[in-house]
Amino acid sequence: MTTPSFATEPRPIITRLLVSLNVAVFIATAVAGVSVIDPSGEALLRWGADFGPRTLSGEPWRLLTSTFLHFGIIHLALNMWCLWALGTLAEPLFGWAAFLLLYLLSGLGGSVLSMLVHPMVVSAGASGAVFGVAGGVITFLLRSDGFKFSVPTKTLGSVVGFVGYNLAYSFARPNVDIAGHIGGLVVGLLLGAMSQRRVTDDAARLTVPSLTAALAMALVIGYGAHRAQRLHPSLAALGRAERDVTAGAYDRAIAELDSARVRDPDLVEAHRLLARAYAGTRRWQEAVAELDTAIRRVADDPGLLFERGNAQLELGHTDRAIADYAAVLRLAPRAAVGHYNLGIAYARRGDGDSARAEFERALANATDDTLRRDAQNALTHLARASPPRLPVGSVEPPATELAGGDAQLRDRLRTQLAQAQDSLDRGRYTAAAVTLRALEREARGLAARYPDNLDLPRLVSDSRRSLARVRDACLAEQIVAERRGATPPACP
Repeated sequence: MTTPSFATEPRPIITRLLVSLNVAVFIATAVAGVSVIDPSGEALLRWGADFGPRTLSGEPWRLLTSTFLHFGIIHLALNMWCLWALGTLAEPLFGWAAFLLLYLLSGLGGSVLSMLVHPMVVSAGASGAVFGVAGGVITFLLRSDGFKFSVPTKTLGSVVGFVGYNLAYSFARPNVDIAGHIGGLVVGLLLGAMSQRRVTDDAARLTVPSLTAALAMALVIGYGAHRAQRLHPSLAALGRAERDVTAGAYDRAIAELDSARVRDPDLVEAHRLLARAYAGTRRWQEAVAELDTAIRRVADDPGLLFERGNAQLELGHTDRAIADYAAVLRLAPRAAVGHYNLGIAYARRGDGDSARAEFERALANATDDTLRRDAQNALTHLARASPPRLPVGSVEPPATELAGGDAQLRDRLRTQLAQAQDSLDRGRYTAAAVTLRALEREARGLAARYPDNLDLPRLVSDSRRSLARVRDACLAEQIVAERRGATPPACP
């Protein structure tokens, strides 16, 4: 039997090409503004990430393009390190052409199984393809009895250990696409078992058995994609409706989503998109109803609460909008757009101080230039709308002095206002509300006795604003608690 020598094997050109292509795509997304640390699924969708509604509604190319996208630089670095280590071993064994088929088909197999198992999750990454390469090496070496390779004797054990460790790690981490890993691994194991070993020095040689195996696996993957469409019939309608909403064809989207909702009443994304379509036609009450349904089905989704807050604001339900935005910020405290919209709601309610504080938080947390500019403009507008300050050097008219006992009462009320704020910060809403109501009554009484004193009306208005904040914070906590199945607090 002829034994091939890989000592003079050309450099692993396909491995280098694949690593370079993955890195180039990552750089392109970063230059386009996608986060290099923690990109969102929505951002990667624009670049070809896999997502059931999109993939099953006329965009099947996402099954492949998603394997060249990554959720951040750490994800990319780990996958490329593994690809380099495995690729430089596998490419000489299979030949570059067969190795390329192994990589691509494994990536497709991982994408298909991922879509079958959780079609509503945005998935991306070369992990499925990398697992497939490892699987191909394992079965290729196992069946090569009597066939000598110029690889270390412990190579097979190392690759098996790599697969075992990473599968265990994938099962232990809830945010890892285990279905994509298993799909790629199974395809690689089967291709490695069916491929014919290369016995010549032709690095590009594809044997008939290897091509037959690749064709058979491609047919199996294609059937899997077809089954995904049959198993999730409403997703294709969802994908079409999403494109209609983006294009402004709201009536057509509503018709598509109504049919999808009938087939799958628990499909939260259908309710979310239907709310957006209703919002596009300014049917805000119906949008709120759809978002209510979606929120009842999904816990802790700040996006749904944010959209409902927007609809409530359009309906003029300012207090409800404030409660929703506050709930968003309990779930995502650094969401700049949540702070900005909460500032808008406070401004519409006439609470300029709270609005200013939220616009400042939006400005501090904003990563988007447009949002940062909007927050700065809002602050400028609030400053112009504020009562004019006295000119430099002028003084306020003298206020009526409070009698000794009344001055002590005023100081005590100021202390109580600070204590009520502390109770609010600690989530003791009833105690804060009781203190503030009593404070407002006493401050009103003092203000009636001393109409020329400017401190006392401010104390009254501060107590009112603080009481409104207590209600807002309590309603927000009620919303979050209900979503999590916890006991909601009793709001005063």
